[in-house]
Amino acid sequence: MYVQGGRFASFVLVYGLLFGVAFWAGRRSDSNEGTALAVASGVVAAVAYLLGSGGISLLIDGEQGPLLSAVLVLGSSISVGAQLAVVTFAGIALADRR
Repeated sequence: MYVQGGRFASFVLVYGLLFGVAFWAGRRSDSNEGTALAVASGVVAAVAYLLGSGGISLLIDGEQGPLLSAVLVLGSSISVGAQLAVVTFAGIALADRR
């Protein structure tokens, strides 16, 4: 129960902070910069996740083959980047509507 509560709190903090910063940036910038900001945040998140989880995967060196580990890390990093780009785009879009 404590683990689930911690996961929920971290989810709210990370996504809420990103949404709030994107909303703030959307209020301060032109609408043309919003899409570039969303794409940039997604790419930065994907690269950071790729480097972090790739490094951990190399340290742990599980029973999986290196190709399977690389495919799993690459797929999950693309997913994380897409999720954070969508949250950023939503914050910017809401700021544009106000």
